[in-house]
Formats: sequence, C-alpha cells, structure tokens
Amino acid sequence: MERYNQKRVVVIDDDEMVLSALKRFLQTLGFKVYTATCVTEGIKLVMDFYPHLIITDIDLGYLNGVDFYQVMKQHELGDKCLFITGYSNQLLDKHYHLPLEMKDKLINKPFNYTELTQKMITQLGTGHVH
Repeated sequence: MERYNQKRVVVIDDDEMVLSALKRFLQTLGFKVYTATCVTEGIKLVMDFYPHLIITDIDLGYLNGVDFYQVMKQHELGDKCLFITGYSNQLLDKHYHLPLEMKDKLINKPFNYTELTQKMITQLGTGHVH
C-alpha cells in the first residue's frame, strides 16, 4: 500500500464540517494536512509549507477559489490545485467564469472519496492511493 507520509496538502474550505472530513480522510492516507477557512489563510499556508497538493472550495466569500487559483498560477502552483464545489457547472460558469483548465479539476459536493482519490492521483502523478 502506497502511503503519503512525506506529502503535504493544504485544504481550504469555509465549511468546518467539510474541512474536518477532508482532513481526517487525507490523514488516513498519511498526508500532513494544513487547513484554512479563507483564501488569505490558504495562501499563507501554501507559501509556508509548499504543499504537494492543494484542495480548495470555489465559494469562499470575497476572495474565492478562482481568485486563489490565479494567485497560485502566478507562483507556478496552479497545477497542484483541485477544486470542490456545491454549485452546478452551469452556475459556476455564470458566476465565476471558470478558466477552462479548472474544469477538469472540479469535484462536486457532496463528493465521494473514490472520485476525490482519482483526482488526487492525477494531480500527484502517482500510481495509486489507498
């Protein structure tokens, strides 16, 4: 079983229940998990810990997941991002004007861990996650 004991992940979500569930799941895989409830905190964690993976909600208030992604791209970290959302793709396009490259990295809430795991494998470029 492949473990991720040396991999760092930052999770950003303003919903404490989602944040807690994701943290527990990722810790069971061996990740070192850093959490934030807003984009500003998330950016600080990313800059402090330079994670292997970043999972962020889209709807985070004034600064949202799209804003966060633009900052990450400026720091050449955009390829480390996955996005979670409770919105439909149509609503996301209407309100957030998602860049095309973000659409393949979207996971809709409520998400299942199989889908999340598959997206993580793609982002990390590894064989599998157990």
